[in-house]
Amino acid sequence: MVKTITINQLGNAIAREGKRGKYIFWLGAGTSATAGVPLAEGIVDRLLDREWRELGNVGEPYATLSPGERDQRRAEVRKWAQQTERVPSQLQGEDWGTLYSHCLKNLPGQVDRSIFIDDCLKETGPQLNFAAILMAQLIRAGFVRTVLTTNFDSLVEGALQLLSENAAVRTPNDIGQLRIDPTFPQIAYLHGKEKAYDLRNTDDEVRENIPGFTRFLEPALTSEVLVVVGYRGGDEWPMNRLEQLLTRPGRLAGRALYWVSHEKESEYERLSPALRRVLDLPETRWLPGLDADKFFVELCACQGIGLGIPRDQTFETRLPPSLARRYSEDYKEPDSTRFLRLRGSTGPAFKDAYSRSQGDLARAYSDFHEAYLQARGDRATDYEVHFNYGVGLMVTRRYLPALKKFEFVTGVDPKDVEAPSLKPEALSLKGDLLQKSGRYEEAMGAYRQSASSRESAPCLNNWGVALHNLRRYTEAKEKFEQALELEAAYREAKRNWFAAERKLAGAIEDKEAQKAKLAEIADREREESESDPDFGFTGAVFEERQRR
Repeated sequence: MVKTITINQLGNAIAREGKRGKYIFWLGAGTSATAGVPLAEGIVDRLLDREWRELGNVGEPYATLSPGERDQRRAEVRKWAQQTERVPSQLQGEDWGTLYSHCLKNLPGQVDRSIFIDDCLKETGPQLNFAAILMAQLIRAGFVRTVLTTNFDSLVEGALQLLSENAAVRTPNDIGQLRIDPTFPQIAYLHGKEKAYDLRNTDDEVRENIPGFTRFLEPALTSEVLVVVGYRGGDEWPMNRLEQLLTRPGRLAGRALYWVSHEKESEYERLSPALRRVLDLPETRWLPGLDADKFFVELCACQGIGLGIPRDQTFETRLPPSLARRYSEDYKEPDSTRFLRLRGSTGPAFKDAYSRSQGDLARAYSDFHEAYLQARGDRATDYEVHFNYGVGLMVTRRYLPALKKFEFVTGVDPKDVEAPSLKPEALSLKGDLLQKSGRYEEAMGAYRQSASSRESAPCLNNWGVALHNLRRYTEAKEKFEQALELEAAYREAKRNWFAAERKLAGAIEDKEAQKAKLAEIADREREESESDPDFGFTGAVFEERQRR
């Protein structure tokens, strides 16, 4: 009997292991779909369309067609492929993705296939998705050290680079160099990588041995934990080898295997025979009905993991439009403006440095750095100087070095007479910077320390923002209320309180009760806006979204 579990159960298991990288993630095509990367069926349609046009049929390239035009062209080309027996009759069926290996075999060589795959990936440009960014977050945080993928795209690598992280990369010919307990993150492309020539696409290639893969996978299944996401597990060598190793005597030795699929429990019969056999194993745990983005968002929000999408324009501009909208709606920004104050006798020098820059962040950074060197002089442990420089770095968006400055101030001996006065603010700013990088659990730890020394409305508000970003809306609402108890006119906390209320209302199952609650919230928000013109009003936008 197939055993199913929830994301929270898997998240708790990962959190218990801690940041030791004991979990290996195996990523399939489903993890790249929302980034615009074509699935196997889309590759088949593009290949057949190209062949159809090369035979003299008039038409624009498949990539340039609108969705409606694509549907018409797809139907026409598939009918042509069946009539001309371009695809074997025994392979023709509802799932044209099963023709992937057969169709790629029609391209004359690996160079041509590599160019074709690269063209497919270029259609949507270098976009990211939540799955890739959060996979990179799990790697950077140390929860995951090894990623196996049957995909050709380098989305996870791209996300890691934006997080200032790198990974060792393995392709089919050097997968034997994978390590069970690696010092550095490692990504293995089982079928090869874009812009590479050691690809494995055709029937013969995907069924042949990948050198060193078994040598890595066999002990890994004993000592590590495998989580498979977005992989269909079709008739190909990696899946066949995985099944053989899972069914051998001794197999997982008490370790579990987790399989995340888009198909729901009611769609079990639609799964590949090999996958159904793996799911039937006593050690396997199935998480059905989850697309990869939703899975990674909810997994990273689990207590003990506490990660999310960084609040960074760089990521927002790299997301497809549909995900960018979700990003701007679901992830809130901490309010740091109240804490960005320059302190003490060295404050004026830093303030003058920023004034001279006239908004030019590059010049501001240069002037801040010069002011820092001059102010520091012989006073290597002057916490005020480090604090002010941290503020300057934060203003000029040098978030990582700013974090190091605030960590220096917050890590000092509590008996020091100068540091304690700066410590609560430095801790809160440290929390804000951790939030900006999507490290919400760590951010809450900083806010907790800051509030224990000196409670402030901005700190409690930003603590609530971290909880909100982790989808813990009830706790977030409580923090916003605590902030408002300290400072009743704090607009940002009021706005966030309404946002948490809307999220909680949206979770009400009874649609009539949900509608009534949302209307009540909108009325209260409208009243607030009328009494305070600077408050703003977003409830109407939310109500309109609900109607759509």
